[in-house]
Amino acid sequence: LSPAALAQVIARGAAPVVSPIPASVGAAGLSTTILHNVNFAGSTNGSPLAMPSLPGAVTLNPATQAKGSAVSAVAYEQAAPMARTAAPAALGAVDRHPVLGMISEIQKAGGDALLTQLDAAKSPSDFEAVAMALPQGAARASIQSFAKALAAQNFGAGSDSIGALYDNARREDMRPSAVAPKAEGFWAQVAGWHMPRPLSALRRYALKKAEESRPQAKLVDLDSLKVPAERLRWTPDAAALPERASKVERGARKVVGLKIEDAGYNVIVTGAEGTGRETAVREILKEIAPTRPTPGDVVAAVNFANTENPVVLTMPAGEGKGFVEAVSDAVERIPQMMAEALSKGPVAKARKQVQAQLQANVADREKAFQREAARVTVAGGFNIEVGAQQTDETHIGIVSALTKNGVRVKPEELDKALEGTGVTKDQVMADFQAKARPLIEKYGQILQTNMQEQAQAQMQLQMLEQKVAGNVISEAVGPLANLAGGAAEREEDAGHVAWRESAKARMDAWQAKVDAVRVAGLFSVSIGQGITLLFKGEAVSQKSFEALKAAGDVPAALTWEAVVQQAIAAVQPLAGEAQQMQEAIEAEHQKLHESDPPIGGARRMAVGWVQAFAQDLMANWRGLMPQVKAETGMDLSERYNVSSVVDNDGQKGAPVVFEHSPSFNKLFGYAEDNQKVMMTPGGAMMKKEAPGGPTLKGGSFLKASGGYLVLNLIDVLREPGVYPTLMRQVRNGRAEIVDGGIAGLMTGKPSSSYAVPASVKVVFVGSPYLKMLLSHNDEDFGRLFHAVAEFDNSFKIAADTIAGYLRFMRDMVTHSTGKMLDFGRDAIAGILETAAGMAESNEKLTAQFGAVATLMQEASFWPARRAGTWSPERTWTRPSPSARSARGPRAGA
Repeated sequence: LSPAALAQVIARGAAPVVSPIPASVGAAGLSTTILHNVNFAGSTNGSPLAMPSLPGAVTLNPATQAKGSAVSAVAYEQAAPMARTAAPAALGAVDRHPVLGMISEIQKAGGDALLTQLDAAKSPSDFEAVAMALPQGAARASIQSFAKALAAQNFGAGSDSIGALYDNARREDMRPSAVAPKAEGFWAQVAGWHMPRPLSALRRYALKKAEESRPQAKLVDLDSLKVPAERLRWTPDAAALPERASKVERGARKVVGLKIEDAGYNVIVTGAEGTGRETAVREILKEIAPTRPTPGDVVAAVNFANTENPVVLTMPAGEGKGFVEAVSDAVERIPQMMAEALSKGPVAKARKQVQAQLQANVADREKAFQREAARVTVAGGFNIEVGAQQTDETHIGIVSALTKNGVRVKPEELDKALEGTGVTKDQVMADFQAKARPLIEKYGQILQTNMQEQAQAQMQLQMLEQKVAGNVISEAVGPLANLAGGAAEREEDAGHVAWRESAKARMDAWQAKVDAVRVAGLFSVSIGQGITLLFKGEAVSQKSFEALKAAGDVPAALTWEAVVQQAIAAVQPLAGEAQQMQEAIEAEHQKLHESDPPIGGARRMAVGWVQAFAQDLMANWRGLMPQVKAETGMDLSERYNVSSVVDNDGQKGAPVVFEHSPSFNKLFGYAEDNQKVMMTPGGAMMKKEAPGGPTLKGGSFLKASGGYLVLNLIDVLREPGVYPTLMRQVRNGRAEIVDGGIAGLMTGKPSSSYAVPASVKVVFVGSPYLKMLLSHNDEDFGRLFHAVAEFDNSFKIAADTIAGYLRFMRDMVTHSTGKMLDFGRDAIAGILETAAGMAESNEKLTAQFGAVATLMQEASFWPARRAGTWSPERTWTRPSPSARSARGPRAGA
């Protein structure tokens, strides 16, 4: 039992597929007896408690009804498949669901204030006040019927009416009255006959004789109702109480259903406000949750096959955040690593060599052609010049022209140039065209050869770049692949520790050999991607070598070529040894993994995504380069959209989520489509699809997967679309993230939802009335919420009850961090006595723990104020009876 609330638990048996609900419900069905099966078919002392139908109730198939029972339930749509599907019309379910229809009517009439008033209603007058605030309709009639049925139980109009209903304690049982026996005999029978008017005098006479013969009622024995003075007020035995509140031992707590794995064992905790419902749940889950398995992280990643439908990856707790960071880091590093690799090393060298060779070949062909063209002469002493000219952005043309002494002759200058030659202009042009044609054709062939060689060289460079890109991407994605495959889990055993130590020792020994190399007695070497000469630790180039010679640090007779040859000869054996060492180390590593078990399905999915990620990078890495971004105006990094949906890093055991503001978006999350608004050349606005697809944002429901989600039932019912969506997701065992969240649903346009597997145990905290409404009108509720914990307004004074109170006081003192005094034995007795006074009973203690907590806070405040000092170490002891009498009545008594 919870020390904070001493919840009395009802554990239901296996729930039927459809629970038949009779038209009338007895108060006995609301019994709070421990482990008592809930049964709404009974009545209290023969007086049925009516439960009228609500608006929108749907009658089930008669074949599913129990014989003689009127059954009402709610129709739900079929479960959506595990894929991107059309979002369910959750908001439309309000009109079809009877309880939600009532909630909607109450909100329209009086807003959330009236709904809160209904949730807190305890007496017939409270329910009647809510009903009168509603317009005429089914909701008003339903609440009024319940208020009348509650009043008919003869509980009176006090605030404890519904509490008495749940305690099965009728006031008439405590108020005996004198009841006369009924008249019997001959005259009583005659008086009951139906007689014609002429015989009415006989009937009156029979009635008189029957009354005279009826035994008179006995007077009530008033002495039997007297209460001894010592029982008017319950006073605990202070000697049997602990010395201090902080010394109370912690007891066991339980609410049946929280540990049961079955999907139907969600829990509803009911009772009046202030009975410590949520506090009890919090304390119990604080003990249960750490003993449960810790669920993993959930990551949503772009689907390269279909970007509109993200891939959902699950991985051990704490890895999700690292996975997202590793993807982002790889995408960020690749452009930098590629730029460095292409500007230095073998690729840069090969690029320079290829470009130099191309330029040399083009120049040689150009010179040979121009020499051939110079030998061709045209009538009149002219020569021919042939060359290439850019005609537009994509085309190159070949032009030819007449020259004289190496200078082009313009058309208007031709006549003057022909003076005195005896050759006409037509003869020159005819000869020019005849001799220029073969030269132009040959020059075209030369240009084609140049372009073919350039294309071949470009292809070779691209192949070299792709090879470099493969190495760069492998290095950049390596940490991500190790994380996805769980390498860290398999790399920390004793075998791997020994292997790393052995590999390091061998590499250190090899490095020592490299450090010992001396070239020409002056230079040391460094082996990396190539060989680097070092002079006093500084790298030496041919230019710096000549400077060293000029400074006298290097003999003048020593040449750069000789030094390079000596270095190669010295390093060559070490390079071969390094290769053999690397192969041996890798072979030993592979041997360690020969007996590794196959990785699980979740890790296989993550590894598969990483492989697809690397392949996509290989095909599109150029789009990440800054110059390509500048040219195209597109940022390809947006394609690699990966986000953390659930992060359980640091979580120990099952998560416990208390959601006090269960709006649709906070509870179920939402999806951002990441579309960008673009303007067309015509000035129209259009949306451009996101290259990386939508981003999924998880809500409290998904964050509670593998654990517990605690919700206030009235808050769930008042939020648009929340209750039907929650019940569907609990029933289907998966979270549904909708495009745009509640805004996407309210537009009325078709929207998509994304399904993520989720196993959540929901704990509702609510009023008994709401629990009754849902039990009668929602088939899913009865099927999914088998475990019920009902908190009484009060409970009988007994050893376990007092022990629970003591644990409650202990928690209040220890959790106050010094703000509340540590109560002594007499003070504890005073609190217990006052708790009985709050229950207005000498046999019960109040379950309104909020009021008891307030009493303890006030009791801690006043002694310190009177003393003028504050000491958290002080123990407050209740004054003696004589001192209390001298001081006057106790505050709040």
